[in-house]
Amino acid sequence: MMGTMSAPSSHLHSWMANQNLVIGSCSLKQEYQNAVRKSFVYLRQHLTFESLRDELVEKNLLSDRERDDYVCMIPLEYAMIGKVIKLMIRKGRCMEFVGIIDNLPDHRHVMNKINAARQLAENPAQQNNTCTQPCFEVTDMLLKRHFGSLFLLLEPLDIADEMFQAGHISYDEHDSVTNSSAVEDMNDSRGFLQFLVATQNYIHIL
Repeated sequence: MMGTMSAPSSHLHSWMANQNLVIGSCSLKQEYQNAVRKSFVYLRQHLTFESLRDELVEKNLLSDRERDDYVCMIPLEYAMIGKVIKLMIRKGRCMEFVGIIDNLPDHRHVMNKINAARQLAENPAQQNNTCTQPCFEVTDMLLKRHFGSLFLLLEPLDIADEMFQAGHISYDEHDSVTNSSAVEDMNDSRGFLQFLVATQNYIHIL
């Protein structure tokens, strides 16, 4: 005769509830990470490191070592705020980072951008279906033939920001463009074009 199965204990219910909370927390954390990356260009244009620095330090989101050895290695605002945002994404601190932004005065437009990115991720059908491959073969000869036009059109920092936001280049590749030693070479566009060819990322700007 089969015995009746006992109901799950209260300990099991508690464990399952905690697991659901952990899964939900991880999912929300990833949601903010994605939203911040998808808003990278806008955040870089509308935030400053100066306005965030004290809160980042107070909430232990930025260590002295990270500030000195990474963020402030290049004391230029566009470089510092870009590295802060990348650090928050890379280290999984975007929920807390967005919380700081939410409390900044006169930054509702920034929060609107982040929230819009979150909503877009929840409704992928709203996203534009863009072709990720050119409709022709990209060869070294083709790039050389049209180098003059690319030379005039390329804005290395702007393109690197867009490519990082879209996930086409990594954190380190983006740093290589924005670091001051590289920017001097990249800003003549020749160095940047060579970077695109070397990393096979030229298809994303064609």
